[in-house]
Amino acid sequence: EKLRNLLLTLKNSLNVKLHSVEILGGGCRIPAVQRIIQEVFKTECSKTLHSTECVCRGASIQAAFLNPLSRGSIYDIEEANYHPVKCEWRFLSDPDTWEDRG
Repeated sequence: EKLRNLLLTLKNSLNVKLHSVEILGGGCRIPAVQRIIQEVFKTECSKTLHSTECVCRGASIQAAFLNPLSRGSIYDIEEANYHPVKCEWRFLSDPDTWEDRG
């Protein structure tokens, strides 16, 4: 009940329409927590971001907004994948044959 009240207070203070809600951290694996978040924000919870990177980016953006010496208040965020993605699979007709698309 405390979580629900906290989230309702947060939602009412934001006064914006949310596109999505990204959840991260150990407590978010609890189904009851996910259900309460979905009920309050009326949207599915997403768990697609890398949690450490997400927290670091959020903290750095918040610090820039709070810094009185920061110039400007508009920040562009660009996503990039710095690690190569490699996919490979076996053929059912010939398990010893591999297809590699890297």
